[in-house]
Amino acid sequence: RKAALVLKCVGYVAHFQEVIETLVQVEHKVDSIYAWSNKELKLTGIESCL
Repeated sequence: RKAALVLKCVGYVAHFQEVIETLVQVEHKVDSIYAWSNKELKLTGIESCL
């Protein structure tokens, strides 16, 4: 019974790590999209000033 409980806990931890990794990847994607859109906005802003 104890072994089953330990396995369950290990399963939860592994799943939790997967969730965290996914969130980190999503965060990186969002960051790069923000960086890209900021760059685009700056470029278009400079162009509109010229």
